[in-house]
Amino acid sequence: MPVMINETAYTFSPGKHNALQKAILEEFAPRFAPGAICLYVGDTTNKNLVENQTLLKQLGIALTEHDKLPDVILYCKDVDWIYFVEAVTSVGPMSPKRLQELEAMTQQVTLSVYSGIPHGTNAGHIHRQPKEQA
Repeated sequence: MPVMINETAYTFSPGKHNALQKAILEEFAPRFAPGAICLYVGDTTNKNLVENQTLLKQLGIALTEHDKLPDVILYCKDVDWIYFVEAVTSVGPMSPKRLQELEAMTQQVTLSVYSGIPHGTNAGHIHRQPKEQA
């Protein structure tokens, strides 16, 4: 299925998970993260379809294992926000273990990190103040 990512045309393989990722990139991002660029998104057959290793590293996000990365990582430079978006179509709530993995991945991030699902609503959140404000 065709998808536009960072003003470039890509093709996702068929399936519910990729259909949801397409909606995240083409519907969610323009509404809730206007101007954001996609730093990472994987396809079910190509796990690193888009991966901006340079900017991820500059932001302090540790790239270790692809299975630990969120499904979509967006960055909105004008407000210095990073969005971690999980495209969940068939599994239950985000587990405490998953939140710990995301927390570990963002230890070196020097700006606010917030997952879009409020604490207590089937998931949790990570919120870290920028180092100069902490």
